[in-house]
Amino acid sequence: MKQKINKLYSYLVSVPEHRLDIKNKEDLVEEIIKIYGYNNIPISLPAWLPNELTVDKKQNWRELIRQILSFSSYQEIVTYSLVSEEEKEEFCLKLKNNFYYLLTPKSRFHAFYRQSVLSSHLKIIAYNLAHQNGDLFFFEISKIYLWTSQGLKEEEILTLSATGKMFTSIPVHHLEQKYDFFWLKGTVESIFHSLNIVNKIDFVTSRAKGFHPYQSADILLAENIVSNTRIGFVGQIHPY
Repeated sequence: MKQKINKLYSYLVSVPEHRLDIKNKEDLVEEIIKIYGYNNIPISLPAWLPNELTVDKKQNWRELIRQILSFSSYQEIVTYSLVSEEEKEEFCLKLKNNFYYLLTPKSRFHAFYRQSVLSSHLKIIAYNLAHQNGDLFFFEISKIYLWTSQGLKEEEILTLSATGKMFTSIPVHHLEQKYDFFWLKGTVESIFHSLNIVNKIDFVTSRAKGFHPYQSADILLAENIVSNTRIGFVGQIHPY
């Protein structure tokens, strides 16, 4: 039924009983657009949006990091946020952490919310190596989920993983170098340099479990003269 009110038209719509998927005005608008045609909608931002859209600073940092790593031959991957009970404590800072988990997981391999991304990356590298795919360079910007007294805490982190050889072409020579701890450290430093915080960063030797004792380091951020905060870690997986 259509009524004319002040030169505008209003519509009274009755949803058929068999259309259980139409529950709100957004669902109804979607049905109208299907009839009207998506191609007939002008390609422009809605009038109620501000002239200049603000971009979150963290979003700018993400895109900058993606560009740096993509130009350095890294490939971005996305891994599953849920892990199995066997791998949930791998590479965690505290082995006795509490973990959030699903009450009814679809699989025992995806039951616990992860607190580290390294185990997922190692599985991907192992899979590729088993299928004769070498020279692997991956990165991922994703979240981990920590148990705190205030409840669930989400923390966004950057994870790099690599194995094989790096190839660099220059006018005279073709450089081929095995990827190692120092190459990884240089990649991380280049990111800090682009973020203008390289002068506040320090690398301190670490003896983390599961890593090479002489090629691993904690990354510290100097908040002030006397206080440092551990913001990351670089290292080579122990060969044995």
